[in-house]
Amino acid sequence: MITVSFFKDDNDNILKYTVNGHAGFAEYGKDIVCSAVSILAHTTYLSLLKVCKISEDDLFIDVCEEKGYLSVTLSKYIDSQKIEKSQIVFQIMEIGIKELIESYSHYITLKYEEV
Repeated sequence: MITVSFFKDDNDNILKYTVNGHAGFAEYGKDIVCSAVSILAHTTYLSLLKVCKISEDDLFIDVCEEKGYLSVTLSKYIDSQKIEKSQIVFQIMEIGIKELIESYSHYITLKYEEV
């Protein structure tokens, strides 16, 4: 099962997300659930860089492909305008994950935690 976690601050801003695990929907290389979640997670990361103009120095990335783990965290020193822009990107990822859960609830779990 894949667990997607969003970490929010006191203002309900998402400042971090993690994706952990493998869906187990199909064999490696043919697992459409795992692929869909991976695409959302990686597109979110790239959008933070390219659309929100957040530098790689302001993002903390932790990846372990074998374990199916990705963590992306905004720096606590990032300015408020970039946090505001990032929320749109995070919300789009959140919508995508929720839509996947509608069809594949046995393979994906969504959690919310505080930072």
